[in-house]
Amino acid sequence: MRGNSAKRVLLVATLLVWSAFLAHRDASAGAGDLIWEDRLFLGSHNTLEAIVARGDRVFAAGAGPFTGGAPGRGNADIFVRAYEARTGGLLWTSRWDVSGRDDRPSGLAVEGDRVFVAGSSNLNVTGRSAGGLVVRAYDADTGDVLWEDQCPGNDSGAAAIGAHAGRVFVTGRCDTLSVVRVYDARTGALVWSASGVGGALALEGDRLFVTGSDASGTPLLRSYEAGTGTLAWEVRGVAGAVAAEGGAVFVAGGQHVGAFDASTGTLLWQDDPGDFVLAITAGEGRVFVAGLGNHFLVRAYDAASGELLWTDQPGGIQGGGISVGGGQAFVAGFFRGTVRAYDAVGGQLRWESDFPGEARPVAWAGGRVFVGGTSRHPVPPITAFDWLLNAYDAR
Repeated sequence: MRGNSAKRVLLVATLLVWSAFLAHRDASAGAGDLIWEDRLFLGSHNTLEAIVARGDRVFAAGAGPFTGGAPGRGNADIFVRAYEARTGGLLWTSRWDVSGRDDRPSGLAVEGDRVFVAGSSNLNVTGRSAGGLVVRAYDADTGDVLWEDQCPGNDSGAAAIGAHAGRVFVTGRCDTLSVVRVYDARTGALVWSASGVGGALALEGDRLFVTGSDASGTPLLRSYEAGTGTLAWEVRGVAGAVAAEGGAVFVAGGQHVGAFDASTGTLLWQDDPGDFVLAITAGEGRVFVAGLGNHFLVRAYDAASGELLWTDQPGGIQGGGISVGGGQAFVAGFFRGTVRAYDAVGGQLRWESDFPGEARPVAWAGGRVFVGGTSRHPVPPITAFDWLLNAYDAR
């Protein structure tokens, strides 16, 4: 790996041309204040797709540059970057050119001393993959590549990734089939796989929950034994974003939010919020969903009963991502770049801060909230978009 390490050092130095835009403002920070930011500009259009915060580290995945702002026209690569959470110091960065064409990550997962990224390679102009589903494992401390796997084929690519109990779980499409692929986190060996559904996923205990559609287009929610791949139960007619906590699995898709018993799949409660639901998370005995913004931006339910506890609709904001932690719910605004923090119990707005672009993923850890997305390049006359990661004080 010595050659790879040398290349990473050179890459870090090169990227610091624009990563030097990073600012650390921790000394005087208060709730909602920007603590640090990282802009990554590679030319044309760059995106940040996923964030995971663990302890004193933050990991982010994205891609760029997309020629003309869309896939299928150039050679965008998958980027994974690791930061010191308090200061934003760049610890390592990886640039993965899978196909020599446009590649893009779909998710990021962290367990122990390893970081995992999944994505799609050789995207065409419709955003579909002609190259396949790809997975890679990194050493979390050094960025060394530990193993990787590809499942080639037309109309193939990853949808989601998670890691738990020494396993890495990847969903997506492999040679036109919807699949779940499960790897040994240490070696990359394929432990088990299943076909039939391959969308969003969530993990709790010894269960894996996956949503998607079968070959006929029927929405499905499936539960697998995480260790063996044995199908535990299936609910038809349900799909969308998924979260799991406290013996229940929660699904939000279209204009529907539902809760199911994690052991049996029995419906516990459901709700029609009157608007499209874009993201869901669960924590602190509650379920939080972010919406399209026409009728609500965020709603909070009691996880056990489904009772609506509070809702907010500020107008003009579409939810890009949602996270919960430290007694607060955090919503990233997509079309109108903003970050809003709510009291998780009562729904009072604690603070709001600007995000100079389209905010998507959001993650909380240790009194910080991390928000990523795309921002217009700040130096004219260049018309382009940067990868942007902002860290805010969330105390």
